[in-house]
Amino acid sequence: MFTTQLALQSYLDVVYLRTSYITLTSCNFSAMTHNLFIEQLAEKITTSGLTMPAVLLLEAHKPLAFLVSQMLLVAQPSLNLFISPTFTQNLTNLLAEDEQLEQLITTLERMDK
Repeated sequence: MFTTQLALQSYLDVVYLRTSYITLTSCNFSAMTHNLFIEQLAEKITTSGLTMPAVLLLEAHKPLAFLVSQMLLVAQPSLNLFISPTFTQNLTNLLAEDEQLEQLITTLERMDK
């Protein structure tokens, strides 16, 4: 019975994350400044209830952010089939610059209070 409950909870977590992902990628991120992109991204993460996991993952993977941004550039043609090209470009720019990544973390922490 415990494994059934655990499997059901895992399934519900996946459905919740998938719904949050669809909501995030369906937002209009075209022609934005970096600050506006960071504000809207932080707002979507906060309303999804994923502020603390996002801050934890961003802090833990901060040294790999530039590498991830370069991997996004390589995968961008394939990702553009599923995600808006402007969202991918804005996310790549965000991860490529340490100052913007730090601004996202502080914005998430400020919105969580």
